[in-house]
Parts: sequence; structure tokens; C-alpha cells
Amino acid sequence: MVGEASLQTTNSIYKQLSTTRGKMIEKLIYIEWCDVISSGSEWTEESKLGEWIDDTQWVIKQCGFIIRETPKYILLAGHIKMEDSFTETQYGHLQKIPKGLILKRVDLTKHIK
Repeated sequence: MVGEASLQTTNSIYKQLSTTRGKMIEKLIYIEWCDVISSGSEWTEESKLGEWIDDTQWVIKQCGFIIRETPKYILLAGHIKMEDSFTETQYGHLQKIPKGLILKRVDLTKHIK
């Protein structure tokens, strides 16, 4: 089955990630957080202001590996390339998100161990 094979591959990858240079990649999480939005450089008429505020989506849904967490922020990586004989471990799609913007947080780690 595709789903089972995919889960086995994910489990294998997590085991590799768990021991990157002896450092545990602690958690895979799903979060929902509020992004800053802008109407861009265009002017918005007062009569359309309410419509823009009500219709503009600003909640971001995201999964990622926690690389660092402090009381003020969480640093997520969307991609991790394990070290090999040519390069050290590399992280892609890094995002530093202030904790005050996070609306929802779900720990997904148990699903990939």
C-alpha cells in the first residue's frame, strides 16, 4: 500500500534526523499562525475597508521541524538534508515565528517515530 510505504519511509527519515550529529531534532509540529498582511501599495477607499479586512485571509497553516525554540519565538525548518561526505546538515525553508502569533499547535512527532 502506498500509505504504509510512505509511513515507513517517513519513519526511516525520522530515525536519521533523530541523530543528526548527536543532536535530537525534537519535534515535528503543525501550527496555525497569524501572518502580517498588507494591501500593497494601492489605496483602499474607506467604503471598501471593511470588505478588505473581513475577506483577507491571514491565518497560515504550516508543518515543520522545530530547530530552535525560545520563550519569544519558534524556528521551523520545512526541509532537512542530512550531512554526507560532501556537506554538513542543511536546513531549508527556515521560518522564525513569534510565539504571540501562534493560534494553534499540534505535536506530530508521535506519528513519525
